[in-house]
This record gives sequence, structure tokens and C-alpha cells, in this order.
Amino acid sequence: MWQEIGDRYGLTASERSALAADFFSGDGFDQDLLSAIQALRPRLRTCLISNAWPGTREFLASAADVFDLLVISAEIGLAKPGPAIYQRALEDLGVGAEAAVFVDDMPANLEAAKSLGMRTVLFNGTRRTIAAVRRAVDST
Repeated sequence: MWQEIGDRYGLTASERSALAADFFSGDGFDQDLLSAIQALRPRLRTCLISNAWPGTREFLASAADVFDLLVISAEIGLAKPGPAIYQRALEDLGVGAEAAVFVDDMPANLEAAKSLGMRTVLFNGTRRTIAAVRRAVDST
């Protein structure tokens, strides 16, 4: 993505790097949510599915140890809400859809996951989402 922007606007490599750094400078991770996900790992496999661009894996590097698997759309040519990206994540994790809980803030993505047999949770705030995930996990 940054290469395309640089080409379009005639940016040098250092200008592209500076633009990318500025773009991501305000981004951070929800530490409470990451801690809750990490707490699930002794008994569950965890995966992050992201409709994101090349370079996302590097951006996520500091949080990557929270997840067993990162599925980045730009890396595999699949995207939510298409069913193939969910199926790929399930296959790579070795988990059946009926054993999975999918969290997203987009209803269309939840519907797609639900159509495959996954349980779903709408992200609507960290505390509420963590509580809903715990309920879903405990019901398995």
C-alpha cells in the first residue's frame, strides 16, 4: 500500500516510511482485551483474522504472541465476510466451526461466521465483549 501511495505522489522511500509511521502513531492495542485473550490460551487456540494490508504482521508484532495464528487478508488473498477466510483460519487452527467463537465489530462479518456454524460475539466495548466471550466459551 505504501509503495503505491509513494509512487502516486512521488514520495521517496524515507518519505513513505515517515508517512507510514505517522499513520500508525495513534494506533495502540487494547491491553485489557489482549490480557483476556491471553488468559484463554492455556485451554483454547486463538486467532486474529484481519482485513488488512501488507505490513500488518509487522504492525501487530508486539501483540502477536497473544494469538496462535494471525490471518491477514492481504497475505492470503481472502477477506471477510467471504467464508473462505474463516474456513482457512479454522483449518489452520485445526478447530471445527462448532468449537469456535468469532468476535467482530461488523455485523456482516458475524453473519458470515455464523453461517459456517461458529458462535459469534459483537464487539461493543471491551468489558461487555470479554464477558460475552467468557459466556460463549463456558457454554462449550
